[in-house]
Amino acid sequence: MNSNNIILLGILFVLMTACNKVQETSAYTRIVFNSDSLRVITSSVNKKLETMSILYGNDKAYDSALDSTGTHVPGEIFTFVTWQYHDNPFFYGSTINGELLSIESIHVNEGSAIDYKIDEGNPLPVNGVMLHQEERVKYILEHTPSLLP
Repeated sequence: MNSNNIILLGILFVLMTACNKVQETSAYTRIVFNSDSLRVITSSVNKKLETMSILYGNDKAYDSALDSTGTHVPGEIFTFVTWQYHDNPFFYGSTINGELLSIESIHVNEGSAIDYKIDEGNPLPVNGVMLHQEERVKYILEHTPSLLP
């Protein structure tokens, strides 16, 4: 084969690969949760259920989470959001949030009365056990806040 044929084959190969239709990189729909004015208190991953969760809170909730006494003041708002996670198609070895599974909110009212509500979806079991409302509130509020040095 002469050099002109090799060059022509190379150009043809480049053109054929450039004309391929780009396929969709993900079959999953990512849902971004709008936390408004809430701050991230902590995050967690459950490898067995392939889920990731973030506990958000307003300033009062954030301060309460940092306080190790477990006391709560009226006006605290906690929101616990759980997503199914999937492999990140753009970064090998990492995961990315996918389908939104549940949104749970906790409001601390006057007299430290706690109001728990499921805003969306269904909460997942903890260690294979479905928790009742009081146990679920305790589970959410016992999350340790993430602290950066």
